[in-house]
Amino acid sequence: MRGLTWESIDLEGKRLFVERQASRRGEEAATKTESSVRPIPQPAYLIPELRRWKLACPVTARGLVFPGEPDAQGERAPIDADILPRHILRRALRKAGLPPLRFHVVLLRGEACNDRVTLG
Repeated sequence: MRGLTWESIDLEGKRLFVERQASRRGEEAATKTESSVRPIPQPAYLIPELRRWKLACPVTARGLVFPGEPDAQGERAPIDADILPRHILRRALRKAGLPPLRFHVVLLRGEACNDRVTLG
């Protein structure tokens, strides 16, 4: 998710393509396995949110969907791996009026897989 670029999202086709990953140091790399490269269908309710975020998202040289804070040169790497669950997802829960949860990346991945199976 941290290495996701706008080029990898098909808003019309309601899917995104996992093609690259971002390391903890923000470096871009190929996915761990060839089977990781695949299209992932997205629920219809997410598409308008992605369209809104695309307009508000800070522009980066790589076209990152979730850029981090700018460095000394003003460049933005992928969002820090710890900031995403600790700040952004918790803020979204508060805004939605839901109780706080402990986030673990592996659990989030499992939930996303369950959602994809449900969507077909």
